[in-house]
Amino acid sequence: MKTVLERFDPEAFAFLKCRVQLPNGKEGPVRWLCDVLPVLDALDEEQSEVRIAIGQDGSKCYALVGWLGPKIFKDDVVGAHLIFRMMYAEQTVVCTEEVKLACKAAGLTGLSFFDPNKH
Repeated sequence: MKTVLERFDPEAFAFLKCRVQLPNGKEGPVRWLCDVLPVLDALDEEQSEVRIAIGQDGSKCYALVGWLGPKIFKDDVVGAHLIFRMMYAEQTVVCTEEVKLACKAAGLTGLSFFDPNKH
């Protein structure tokens, strides 16, 4: 996964090598934790179907349960980013179809892709 993602934009990710120990005490295979670093305020709220909520601390957040229809992103904010987190919904990672297809072609597991055009 690390190799696949770094091909797109090595600066967009932070990786942390994990120590894996098997139940028998032997060292396991190399595994990496991955974080997507860019956080963009790129959602066009006026053109997207989105519910805006207020967090317990008074901050704005998006209620994206079920994704709720189309999301339109501002091209001038997204720019050349192929993958990013959404400001106000940082648990949500957005990527291009190119990234999605590369992950699937590499047989990567543990990833879920949601296609907003099919919901």
